[in-house]
Amino acid sequence: MNRDVMEVETKFYLDSVSGFLERLEGLGNRIEERFERNLIFDRENELRRKKGVLRLRIVKGVKVKDYDNLEFKVLDKRKVVLTAKEFFGKNEGIKRMKEYEVEVSDCDEIVNILRVLGYEQVRVYEKIRIKYKIEGVLVNVDILPFGRFVEIEGRKEGIEKVVKDLGLKKENMINESYLKLAEEQGHFEDVCF
Repeated sequence: MNRDVMEVETKFYLDSVSGFLERLEGLGNRIEERFERNLIFDRENELRRKKGVLRLRIVKGVKVKDYDNLEFKVLDKRKVVLTAKEFFGKNEGIKRMKEYEVEVSDCDEIVNILRVLGYEQVRVYEKIRIKYKIEGVLVNVDILPFGRFVEIEGRKEGIEKVVKDLGLKKENMINESYLKLAEEQGHFEDVCF
């Protein structure tokens, strides 16, 4: 799968995942529930300085027993996706990035290729993601070791409508990456369960 997409998104902190999921059930369709291990690559902080990202994401199935107390079991590997993102700015709490993404068949081999090109793995973070679709807008509930979030992706108008429908407040929007948010909370190493 090869695509060239402008990603438009925003995030919010969540107090309760289960309570928020109950609100989502009435508004949209649940697409999938998955575990992600994200390997971040850079070359002498080149991408970080430009607010870009080079990520290798390993996606596995997950069975969650308790969303708020984080009881879960990781299942089989589903796919590996290489993603590069270019930062294009923020406007009214919504971040824009150009995203290039391709599914790869051999995780170890793509890591070797990245190393040959001068990229080193600089961070790892894991999350559980529950994906919904509401009126063409992707709503991701993300559970990370340091916090619970909802990430909303789509066209600006669609994002604004979904934010309103979910009762979220625009002044609480977050446009930082999960790694930046982890660092703000004192997590400067890998962030894994």
